[in-house]
Amino acid sequence: MKKYLTTREIQLEELKILNDVVKVINKGKLRYSLCTGTLLGAIRHKGFIPWDDDIDIIMPREDYEKFLKIFKKYNKNKNLEITALELENLFQPFCKVINTSIEIQDDSICDSKKRYLWIDIFPIDKCKKTEYKYKFKIISKMKRIIYIREYKTDYKNKEIVKNIFRTLIRPFSFLISGKTIRKIALSEPEGKYVANVVWGYGENEIMEYKDLTEYIDVDFEGYIFKGLKAYDKYLKKLYGNYMKLPPENKRITHNIRAWKLEDMEGK
Repeated sequence: MKKYLTTREIQLEELKILNDVVKVINKGKLRYSLCTGTLLGAIRHKGFIPWDDDIDIIMPREDYEKFLKIFKKYNKNKNLEITALELENLFQPFCKVINTSIEIQDDSICDSKKRYLWIDIFPIDKCKKTEYKYKFKIISKMKRIIYIREYKTDYKNKEIVKNIFRTLIRPFSFLISGKTIRKIALSEPEGKYVANVVWGYGENEIMEYKDLTEYIDVDFEGYIFKGLKAYDKYLKKLYGNYMKLPPENKRITHNIRAWKLEDMEGK
């Protein structure tokens, strides 16, 4: 019988992954920062947003690609594995470090492959600001198509026209892949602006290079990690008045179920 982890237990297991990932990053003398809701949690709560159930970090593209190469060399946790588009074991154009001792179930995903608890690592790419607007529009549409392919359509909701469209377009969705998105993200390597182009929030995430590559120490669950020096500017662009708690109906989680495989042994 599966013993499901609570949200808090999931958070603490993800924190362990983050600590091991940062050890690898530090060994390689690479740059990184907590980002999006994880950075917001560090600033507002000094840890996880209470209802959040994931961890996100960003790395400059050159550091990200070095990380993919050195992870196996410096990782000391035998339960951790790295998955990434570049390693041909992830369909999304970024990286997940997974803990293979903790299995998860996400009923929104189409296939029945085994999946494990993870944290996300996103590359940030340089570009001219005018190019970003174009790229975000194109990539946003591509992401929607990938989601149509990889995630189940909710036929219970009232968006009948959208659901019909999703069903019709799914057979053609295989023409778009994470590789296509990565190619677009890397097509303009110069410029003083950067953002998580491959899987970001959109134009609000576009910032000057220094804003996403200068860091300070931030407290997260009693540990010290790197956060953006320009965190106030970054969080305001993404969330507005980020110190104000959102209404309860806006407190979104992944709604995953997770359990430790060791708890299943012999049962």
